[in-house]
Amino acid sequence: MSFWRWPDWRAHRVLRALGAGVIVAAIACLVRFLWVEPLAVGLLCQVEAPPWWCVLRRGLGAAFHLRVFGALAIFLAIAAHVVPGREATLGFYALLAGVLAMVFYNALGGAVGLIGGLLALVAVEYESGLPPSPVRLVR
Repeated sequence: MSFWRWPDWRAHRVLRALGAGVIVAAIACLVRFLWVEPLAVGLLCQVEAPPWWCVLRRGLGAAFHLRVFGALAIFLAIAAHVVPGREATLGFYALLAGVLAMVFYNALGGAVGLIGGLLALVAVEYESGLPPSPVRLVR
């Protein structure tokens, strides 16, 4: 007789990375929709003596415009496949940077980085002997 068993979160890098990606996406969505996009916040930063955090908001806007998060995600994904011994760490960071890029207006670079990082994590998990499936069949 066999049954499905949920995976051990400590053993699966891919599941931990996806969970962290969901948390980063939620925080990035809060930042985007509560701090970057509202018109009232933009008008507050246009006054003669703006608050100190308007400099951070402008810097974040410049990073959107220059597609910094997407380029970082792609760079980290390539590094995850090239640098020996750091595949899991760089793949994890590529996945997180890809999520940030997708939320912050750079879907193409973010998607490439996210998929590249995810592939690096799956390759590391496959080489370690764990099954790539998040759900294991137990006898």
